[in-house]
Amino acid sequence: MSKSTKYFIISLAIFSLVLTTSLVLAQDSEEIIISSEAQQEVNLDEDVQPADLEVGQPTILPDNPFYFFKNLGRNIQSLFTFDPVAKAELRQKFANEKLIELKEMIQRKKSVQAIKRAAENYEGEIETVKRMTERIRENAQENEEVEKFLDKYTQHQVLHEKLLLKLESQVPLEAFEKIKEAREQHLENFKDVMLKLEEKDKIPERLEKNLEKITGSNFKEFKNIEILDNLKERLPEDVKEKIEERKEIMLENLRQKLENLPQEQQERFKEYVEKISGDKIKQLDILSALEGTELSDKLKAVIEKVKEISVQRIENQYQNRVTKEKVELTITQATDLLAKVKSLIVEKTTTAEEIPEVFRLIEQAEEKLVLAKQELEVQNYGKAYSLAIASSSLSRNAIRIMEVRAGFKEDETGTLICAAIKSPVCGKDEKTYLNICEAKKANAQIAYRGECKTNLVCAKENEQINRNPLLGPAERRCCEGLEEVRISRTYSVCKQPGTSFECKVDSDCPLSRCPTITATASKCVEGKCILPVCDKPEVCIQVIAPAKNPKTGECRNFPTPCDVPAGWEKTAACKIPALLEKIQEQAQLKTGQ
Repeated sequence: MSKSTKYFIISLAIFSLVLTTSLVLAQDSEEIIISSEAQQEVNLDEDVQPADLEVGQPTILPDNPFYFFKNLGRNIQSLFTFDPVAKAELRQKFANEKLIELKEMIQRKKSVQAIKRAAENYEGEIETVKRMTERIRENAQENEEVEKFLDKYTQHQVLHEKLLLKLESQVPLEAFEKIKEAREQHLENFKDVMLKLEEKDKIPERLEKNLEKITGSNFKEFKNIEILDNLKERLPEDVKEKIEERKEIMLENLRQKLENLPQEQQERFKEYVEKISGDKIKQLDILSALEGTELSDKLKAVIEKVKEISVQRIENQYQNRVTKEKVELTITQATDLLAKVKSLIVEKTTTAEEIPEVFRLIEQAEEKLVLAKQELEVQNYGKAYSLAIASSSLSRNAIRIMEVRAGFKEDETGTLICAAIKSPVCGKDEKTYLNICEAKKANAQIAYRGECKTNLVCAKENEQINRNPLLGPAERRCCEGLEEVRISRTYSVCKQPGTSFECKVDSDCPLSRCPTITATASKCVEGKCILPVCDKPEVCIQVIAPAKNPKTGECRNFPTPCDVPAGWEKTAACKIPALLEKIQEQAQLKTGQ
């Protein structure tokens, strides 16, 4: 073989290797393209700038030979700062600077070793901050300067978490573990400082207050809940409970915000979740938690689509990395978690009317688990893993709802007790109970959520009244001389006779009030709700009306018979109570009863 031929073959091989490597890298780092509006929302929640941390743009980076003098200046400045609080604030400023330096190193695509050294600089500085707080521990609660430091420190640590999560998605694979290590240490130190300088029962309140102060996108609660979760895992059990309560408030705020957004911005939320950095499994938990709340049909469709995207992202992430053994373990864990929430229901005989969201989540968790096992059989490990994760996410949120909204909780021995969580319900005995668990303990049937209302005052003009007993008392009426105008599928408003409600979209209009399945659905036309023509009038009584969609098989409980949509078939009961019966049968088989 001639020399020229050898060179040609070698060159061709090298070219092929480079081309293949480039294609693989391009595939692994495929950029998710979203609209500019959605990208702005993402940037508001994760693109932390130097000004956000009250520092300047770095000009000398850790790989610069003159960086030694920059650190020397910092140490001299610290040496001549004598007040303990001021010294802790100064070292926190240095930590902020070193984190921004790390960000700059990654964005400038510096070498892996240089990035690792920058991460070590940051780790060393946050350790120094922790040591400085030891000196201001005594009498911390009585010192106003310590209070100010804690507020600023909390805000900056939240920003650190956001930025480090973002950097994990940008850093070269060889440096990923180092950035992850730095983030873990930052969270651990954050926890230690909070426990040293703040009373334990006040930590959740301080976290919530300072999360709220940080500017962000229309969806910032979504990211904030993830950050609270990351920190919660490291805190004592009694603090975790209070953080769960704060999370519930933030979740409800997110739900209300999403419900009130126009459809275009609700669609933007899908892009936001697809692009935002962070733990996709924890983000899936948040989406499952949203599904466990009362959602409009419009928002429910959006959340379902977002969940599909998240499950797909998890599948893509683990497609070629997860083993058969890992999938089998994950499916086993999902099965155990589902069994746990079923046992909670059996032991407390909770009904679908009391906590319908729990039963919805259980059914979805079962469906995902069945699909996961099917995908495992055909060796589609990435898909099986993502479905098992989705099932676990749904079960975890069912358990969370049982605790946070119903008051059921396990103690250290695994015995179910009633938690001191305020989620009042009114019993049919007209007594108010702290939560569903306490009502069950008293053998009281539940009339509606919320405190009992006696001598309900009539609703005045333009006042909104509830028509869904799952959300509270639905017996209130308009004052004399006013007419009730249905403004949505859940609420009415009191108006002068002859006043019409101006709708904006179809979902603003009440569901079909027709008793037949042949009538068309209500439509919003030029601000007016056009109701279907019914074969005969139907009396609208305040009673839960089960109905089934013959096309999809979905069965739901509606607030009144009038709210059953056109095309849905009324039924004696949804299959959700049948699910409870099935759970109870399984439990009896296990116990040999």
